[in-house]
Amino acid sequence: MKTGNILFIIIFWLAILIAAEKTVARDATITTIGSASLCQPGATVVAGTVANFTNVSSISLRIEYNPTVLSFLSAVPNAQLNTMIINNISISPTLSKIMVVWGEITPKSFPNGSAILSLNFNYMYGATPLTFNNSSNNGGDCEYADENGDPMNDQPTAAFYHDGLVQQAPASLFLTNMTVTAGMTRCYYATQLVTSAGPGSTF
Repeated sequence: MKTGNILFIIIFWLAILIAAEKTVARDATITTIGSASLCQPGATVVAGTVANFTNVSSISLRIEYNPTVLSFLSAVPNAQLNTMIINNISISPTLSKIMVVWGEITPKSFPNGSAILSLNFNYMYGATPLTFNNSSNNGGDCEYADENGDPMNDQPTAAFYHDGLVQQAPASLFLTNMTVTAGMTRCYYATQLVTSAGPGSTF
């Protein structure tokens, strides 16, 4: 076989390998917005926590909520993400969005369960989900980039973005068949009655 043919074959396979490497995106960070059950109107804080936050160079998040239930007060980013920009934007009388943008040359990593931001609201009444919008702008409003600046795979949306819920606490709450282990903290809210365990159940 001629040297030229061997060189061509090597170049051909290298091109295939490089193309394959570029098309296989790493899975994105899993992002969760917390939930809150409130006994009365007033201030509440909801955290955004992450898992699989490894060598991330940029973040874009879009979180939507009903402003008749919550009014946005402020947001506090993680101290290591202090260049993060967080804007609250009104879309309609019943829909607002919080846009979160961060990016740096040096990628960041966080342990699972770390909070990347805290959102401060004033709760008024009713209930509203805190929903990640990963469909607008072809999904660009919710996106993580890896250490090379390439978008990370965040499909299916429900696997990577976990929505929250802010609502009024129920009048009654039954705590049955639950185990709270050493070191765990659990908060249970009810406006009138909390019942723990009962016939045939444990707490």
